[in-house]
Amino acid sequence: MERIVLLVLIFLPAVAVAQQARDLPDSVQKGIREGKYQWQAIDQSAQFPGGVPAFYQYVSENMKYPKSAKKKGLRGRVYVQFVINKDGNIDAGSVRVMPAQEIREASASMPMDIIQDPDCEKEAMRLIRESPSWQPAQYRGQPVMQQMAVPILFNRK
Repeated sequence: MERIVLLVLIFLPAVAVAQQARDLPDSVQKGIREGKYQWQAIDQSAQFPGGVPAFYQYVSENMKYPKSAKKKGLRGRVYVQFVINKDGNIDAGSVRVMPAQEIREASASMPMDIIQDPDCEKEAMRLIRESPSWQPAQYRGQPVMQQMAVPILFNRK
């Protein structure tokens, strides 16, 4: 049986968020129902190679800022949720944009400059899907799956 850690980690600020199974992507909910995934603790969270600064450097260097967003002058964040597999690769089927209401419910202390724009959301999900492999989460020295969420900043002037 595969194990998945259903912990949402938001970078900058780092806030752990409890999540109910009904809020998870359909593919993950199906995996839970079928016994493919289970809730578990972790000893070490998954990490982008080089850490948070390297992740945001990757985003900055690879973002294709949507022309429509430039034209509209959109600035803010799109929060993307995804699963990192035991091998460190992103589970492409798990990548989704977190709705603004879900983010607000998760933490009142998080910045609320949330962009709800289809082109920005599509670009944020592309960046995650095409992300290099991560260092997987660890439990008792063994790699495990983990669900993460990160904000992708759209801040062109």
